[in-house]
Amino acid sequence: MVDTFFDPVPEVWLINGLAHRCAYCGTLMRSHPNKKRFPEGRCPIRQCNSRNSPKVSEKLDPNKDYLRIANPQILTYWTGPAIDELNIFDTARQNGLDAELYPESDLCDVAINERAIGIDAKSYTSPVTLALRLNRSIGGLIHYHRRILAVSDQLIEDNLNYLSTVI
Repeated sequence: MVDTFFDPVPEVWLINGLAHRCAYCGTLMRSHPNKKRFPEGRCPIRQCNSRNSPKVSEKLDPNKDYLRIANPQILTYWTGPAIDELNIFDTARQNGLDAELYPESDLCDVAINERAIGIDAKSYTSPVTLALRLNRSIGGLIHYHRRILAVSDQLIEDNLNYLSTVI
């Protein structure tokens, strides 16, 4: 079943016949129509490419290496959001906080001091969609004393009314 989540690397993703791995998140980069601006390609994950300049960690030969890419839905709804979630977790740990990633089967993304603080990172590009979802339920955050919804700076920079629309 796991194989159904991955596809062979399309030729259009190759750059001079090679697949380029993103130095930040490890995903295979895509060739980009603007070759002058992105000669080495660009990471397909919004959460990565919005905060990092393209950088290749390695170039792989698809004829020698068994290369697969995650389906677009996996990259968008699983891999992309995980970048923000892991960043929050790493920052909490680096600051000496007792942080747990995906506690109790994912009640939230990051818990601090057990149930004292629950943090959920949201990566919805549409603030209306996020607001509608939150109006139905805040999910596992309900079990935490202090509840934090984290939205990336990039989403707010792209839509200055993002937070006021959600609220």
